[in-house]
Amino acid sequence: MRLVLFDDYRLGVVRGGSLDRVVDVSGAIDPALGSPPGRGMNRVIERWESLRGKVEELARKGPDRPLASVKLLPPVPNPSKILITGNYSSHIAEMRDQARAWVKPGGELPREGIRYNLKSPSALIGPTDQIMLPPELSERRIDHEAELAFVVGRRAADVPRERAREHVFGYTVFLDISLRGNEPVSLRKSFDTFAVMGPWLVTADEIPDPQRLAIRLWRNGELRQNGGTWQMDYPVDDLLSFASTMLTLYPGDVFSTGTPAGVGGIADGDTLVAEVERVGRLEVKVANRPSSSTPWLKQFASP
Repeated sequence: MRLVLFDDYRLGVVRGGSLDRVVDVSGAIDPALGSPPGRGMNRVIERWESLRGKVEELARKGPDRPLASVKLLPPVPNPSKILITGNYSSHIAEMRDQARAWVKPGGELPREGIRYNLKSPSALIGPTDQIMLPPELSERRIDHEAELAFVVGRRAADVPRERAREHVFGYTVFLDISLRGNEPVSLRKSFDTFAVMGPWLVTADEIPDPQRLAIRLWRNGELRQNGGTWQMDYPVDDLLSFASTMLTLYPGDVFSTGTPAGVGGIADGDTLVAEVERVGRLEVKVANRPSSSTPWLKQFASP
């Protein structure tokens, strides 16, 4: 099932052979979980087993409308946290070569081994929004990173690897936007609009093997990234299990699983298309945001 949030946080199911129609299934959600329904999406995910039957019934019987006629929002708009990771040796290698330009003498280059960082949930936007670049940072490189993300479906703490998949609710396309430099990773990746998610959330039963999915990204029609989740250094099971040993994961939390090689800079006027096989395809525009009225971004002027 493909779940979307649209317009004023309405909950919808995408259907049709071309996946171009949406049915409003908000009526399946108890108003106590959130009003409008999408504002309580984390609780909808947590209670999904009891809600799914009614959602499916409404999706079969309800009237649909063109998907293009609605404004798509991030399918999980308020996760308690977004985790990100460097998880492809090909990408780590290309960053290791380029990192020498912005790592201070004595600073650390990317390390081997499983690891993650936190990205601010306030960076989230949907595919009908725009990535907004700070014009004060026009001399700095800001990159695209197309990724598969999974959404946690149940509380997870100290989860053994063999049970990790039980805690995955579904999958979505994630576009991680990254300012390159020597500042902390979480800071460089948490600007507003630097996390694009969508176009929908595919429930885990639709993706029996998340390690067999192609990932591609086009910038202005040029294929930039062309890889697949089989290239991950650590699969979904490892990522969830590892993270859960250090912090508790909650329903609705988002874990973006890393990007293959081919990342590159983006600029005002660009169009980015990110695609994960069997999960979805999103298209988003890039623009410059208005200049800040404060001088603080000048501290980022050079890496």
